[in-house]
Amino acid sequence: MRLWYWLRLVAVLAVLALCVWGGLGEGVRNLHVARTAGQRVETWAEVAYGVLGALAIVALLARSRVAMTLLVPWAVAVTTAAALAPAVWGGTGAGPSAWAGAGAAVVAALVLLGARAHLRAPRRRSADAGA
Repeated sequence: MRLWYWLRLVAVLAVLALCVWGGLGEGVRNLHVARTAGQRVETWAEVAYGVLGALAIVALLARSRVAMTLLVPWAVAVTTAAALAPAVWGGTGAGPSAWAGAGAAVVAALVLLGARAHLRAPRRRSADAGA
């Protein structure tokens, strides 16, 4: 049972860490080259999910309920950025944007479920707590 606890936590933290790295790295870099309104919205969504992801990692490691408050807008930002990026940067149509947004929404939902399960899991008592 504890194995699933740790696997779930590592999976959630890994996705969030990748989002922090990608969101802040690409988002900050793109702030200077975004020309259209769509590119600016997508870029700020990237920066938002990078910042929110970093804060959520800290909150999850501290087992703070604030983590869920941070992860809901994180999920919105991830989905928004993923849905807009193909259209505003790649010039594709609505189809690829819809698929990218749907894929990101699925991943975000899994992160939310994993984080919620982590926060609801009972804390393990230390060996000397009962002595």
